[in-house]
Amino acid sequence: MRTVGTKIPASMPYNDIVIMCDYCGAHQYRSKMRKDAAGLWACSRHGDGRDAVTLAEEAAAAAADYEINYDPEEGGHFMKP
Repeated sequence: MRTVGTKIPASMPYNDIVIMCDYCGAHQYRSKMRKDAAGLWACSRHGDGRDAVTLAEEAAAAAADYEINYDPEEGGHFMKP
């Protein structure tokens, strides 16, 4: 299966090379791909979705904001907020 034509368009940057998407294996010009937070190359089909690194950072930020309310007089049972 070919994803890139054999003729390079004139609008492409000089020395633009064909690289492989780290998620699906499709071949695409480097100028048309992006590097995500994990350092992996992603093609245009993957959109601007969140990768594993971004999700982990957001989960850590949410856990830091989480506040546990408990009453020590009740034996450490959690109180409903």
